[in-house]
Amino acid sequence: MLLALDVGNSNVTAGRFVGERLVGTTRVACAELASLDLGQAFGLQEVTRSPSDVVAVASVNPSAAQVVLAWARKQFPTELLLAEENLPVHIPDAVAERRRVGVDRLLAGLAAYHRARSACLVVDLGSAITIDAVSAEGVFLGGVIAPGLRMSARALAEGTAFLPEVDLALPEKVLASDTVSAIRSGVLWGGVEMVAGLLRRLKVELGDSAKVFLTGGDSGLVASHLPGIDEVVPYLTLEGLRLAVEGYSTQGG
Repeated sequence: MLLALDVGNSNVTAGRFVGERLVGTTRVACAELASLDLGQAFGLQEVTRSPSDVVAVASVNPSAAQVVLAWARKQFPTELLLAEENLPVHIPDAVAERRRVGVDRLLAGLAAYHRARSACLVVDLGSAITIDAVSAEGVFLGGVIAPGLRMSARALAEGTAFLPEVDLALPEKVLASDTVSAIRSGVLWGGVEMVAGLLRRLKVELGDSAKVFLTGGDSGLVASHLPGIDEVVPYLTLEGLRLAVEGYSTQGG
């Protein structure tokens, strides 16, 4: 078994792989990590452990990663693999400072290119919205970062005197007659149009034939309304972790 853990800004996504097959996923809020039985939260309570199990972690949230890693060290006898530390992510890049690029972006790019075998774009709708480009030669080129959908909604509530923080649900119409619907429309339909516009501009720079992947925890909110998406892969970062471990094992660590 490979237990892949994607420690994000808001959530930890856990995935269990048997070979290349993703057999189970769970998502836990980072704010709840300290109060949970993580074995149960990650869906491992009925999973048979083995000395050959592998645990791989990708993190953009150091404080949450500390909790996850401390738990994993107690539960698994094998060495923990931490992406871009003792687990290389074998994707070449053309960015100014690779160490400042979120490892989740590199892993998603690796997985997308493995699927496409050609130029591709990865739209990740999470705490932030990122759109990253990989060249036809498999080089990570960088991308675009914007506030995520929930972050935008929260910022409206925190930065104004009267606007409430709302649960996100896509309204049928853009034009809203009440405040809650107006916020939902602005955040979600606005997010759709922003992503569509950025993809259009990026395709001019990268090439119109680039395959577009959609991933991330909030992708389900707008996936059916985003034009130009070729494939929706909810757990692309976990897939990238599996590929990194596969490369690590093949090359002997």
